[in-house]
Amino acid sequence: MRETGLIAIILVLFIVMTFASPYFLTWVNMRAMVMAFAIEGIVVIGMTILLISGEIDLSVGSVTALSTVVAGWLFLAGIDPWVASAIAIAVCTGIGAVMGYFVTRVGSVRDVFDIARKADIALLGIGSIQAAGSSYYDLNPVPEADRKMLASSGVVAELLAHLIRDDGAVADYPLNNRLVALDRRPSLRPVNGSY
Repeated sequence: MRETGLIAIILVLFIVMTFASPYFLTWVNMRAMVMAFAIEGIVVIGMTILLISGEIDLSVGSVTALSTVVAGWLFLAGIDPWVASAIAIAVCTGIGAVMGYFVTRVGSVRDVFDIARKADIALLGIGSIQAAGSSYYDLNPVPEADRKMLASSGVVAELLAHLIRDDGAVADYPLNNRLVALDRRPSLRPVNGSY
């Protein structure tokens, strides 16, 4: 139903845009949209096949970016664009073959996830909430009054954007209740007595 709903929304938007602009339903615009989506479309096809088989490959975005860098570097070196593109595709195909080898022969990401689910203990990096250089405050601009309140209530760190007190418990702070980073609240114990 979710996919059918998305298709219906796309069709409705397509019809609305056709009437809203005389330039929308033209060959030039359709060609521009297809060209703009070409790279993502190729990546989506491969990732869809991978996800259907129960696997995942986090290197897809990096390899896509690498292909454009290799092709661009070869263009600037004076190599024919078709040859440069073929070389970039060959390089990325080689990387894909290596990744495929590791998935099929060494072990897949799904195997790692299965092992992780059976773990009794997980070691995680805990982020700082010191005002200087804290990615938490970069992502969540917190008023100075709230920062002082958090410090006075024993908040010392953040884990996946959840504020953590000095005893390892999740802090009672309204922003924590709006997060979806964890499916359950973590039970933390500090290593060596500190975060």
